[in-house]
Amino acid sequence: MSDPATPGGGGGGWGPPATPPGSGPRTCGIGCNINVHDGGGLVVRGVIAGGPAAFSCDIAIGDILLAVDNVNVTHDTPDDVARRISGPEGVPISVTVRMRRTLRGGAPLIENTVHLLRQPTIPFPAALAAQPTGLGLNLHRIDSGPQTGLLQVRDLQKGGAAALSGKLRIGDVISEIDGKEVRTMGAGVDLASLLVGAPFSRVSLVVESNGNSREVHMVRSPVLMGEFPMRHNSYKNALAHAIIQPAPPGVAATPPRQGSLQSQTGRGGAAQTPGAGRQQQQGRVDLSNLDRRFEQAMAG
Repeated sequence: MSDPATPGGGGGGWGPPATPPGSGPRTCGIGCNINVHDGGGLVVRGVIAGGPAAFSCDIAIGDILLAVDNVNVTHDTPDDVARRISGPEGVPISVTVRMRRTLRGGAPLIENTVHLLRQPTIPFPAALAAQPTGLGLNLHRIDSGPQTGLLQVRDLQKGGAAALSGKLRIGDVISEIDGKEVRTMGAGVDLASLLVGAPFSRVSLVVESNGNSREVHMVRSPVLMGEFPMRHNSYKNALAHAIIQPAPPGVAATPPRQGSLQSQTGRGGAAQTPGAGRQQQQGRVDLSNLDRRFEQAMAG
């Protein structure tokens, strides 16, 4: 499915055009393109920089769409999914995707449910969105002690994927990148280059911290600069106060499956359950105040 240039980037290629001003909440989507892949399922073909999917740092090109708001969509057409995803601006939505796990051992495919907020895509420089990118990390190779040869996170670049997602912290130690053991690679190997790839592709890491080891699955994304970090923070703040919608009456929710991030425990850590404790009621977030606060901050 192509991504037509809808006003404001609202639908990300999905659903009707944005609602005309003054006629109620704008209709928009989550800022990514879905089409049918060779196996017959629905696959993410593109993620639009500046949209909700990009801001989530959790949806990558190649992910397989399984459910929308806990409703199974594996037998839907792209047009069916478009109707499910398009909705009023500020209304939260959840999408469940199956992604490829590239670490040694364990299941090759895992599932993850991502909570998003429908809003128009913020225009992003096309040239920046097309360049190879990494995670926004400053890494140091440890040269002494029991972790010799591993990579330690020295700093997080503001606006980079690691800082925006909150999945990595300064002091974390990376021992595996996409199934490659860091310790066994020679000193002449540019390990940082393993983290660089196409925008909105995924990289999987094994990370050690405080004596525990955990898996981290991250999406490479362009570094946000200028006004975009504040836009991202406004979006995240609105999402944090959103109320997730329940599955429609009479429709069974899609339970977490074996190998999903919802049921998976970290290596030596506790169960990781994104969005745990969210109230399951219908709701909408008014984004107008956030936009006004952003404009005032930029003017000041």
